[in-house]
Amino acid sequence: MNNLLLIKRNATLFFHDIRWRFGIIYLSMLMLILLRKWQQLSVINMLNGVVQIPGNFQFPLEWFFLVISSFLIIGGAPRRLFLKEYPMVHEVSLKLYISSIMLLAVIVDTVIVITWYLISENRDSLFFITVWLVLGTLTTLFINIQFFINPLFDLLFVIVLCILTISINSFPFISLLMYSRWHSNISWPLGLIVIVVVDVVLSICIKKIDFVA
Repeated sequence: MNNLLLIKRNATLFFHDIRWRFGIIYLSMLMLILLRKWQQLSVINMLNGVVQIPGNFQFPLEWFFLVISSFLIIGGAPRRLFLKEYPMVHEVSLKLYISSIMLLAVIVDTVIVITWYLISENRDSLFFITVWLVLGTLTTLFINIQFFINPLFDLLFVIVLCILTISINSFPFISLLMYSRWHSNISWPLGLIVIVVVDVVLSICIKKIDFVA
């Protein structure tokens, strides 16, 4: 099976799996953005996040929903596509197969970020590129983790990371998703290094997965 056929096959399976979640969550996100825009608030305002002040904890619910929307849409589709479908095309290299899954998941991130960018009145291109890169990196981690654990626990892991980011102003890497912290955040290299190392370790462990079980 050549690369193009593999991507077409996996794309059909992947998007068929997420079609209902994509429709519901994407439309909900779009309606929320348009409602806030009608109330004179831009996407940048919604992605502003929060800079916590001692004694006055705030939870940016809109930022939280926007950030986890792609993970809600993707769900456990990568795990099912890998564990159930890979044995049927086992002649394809494992690295190539997983790369195709990650590409499809990052497409979801891309659609969402482009939507934010097109609707936003303040089109800070560098910020949106940063958001896309951070979400894409987190998505690869999200996918690698769910090859080993239930996708619900994987989603819970992402939620916990977001809550920690909200609570800690200097939380590395993911704070770049907040416009209010984006300019001042200098701890992103540490977070990126940790995620990349974890991704590499998980990628090595994937080779030991027992498909029969």
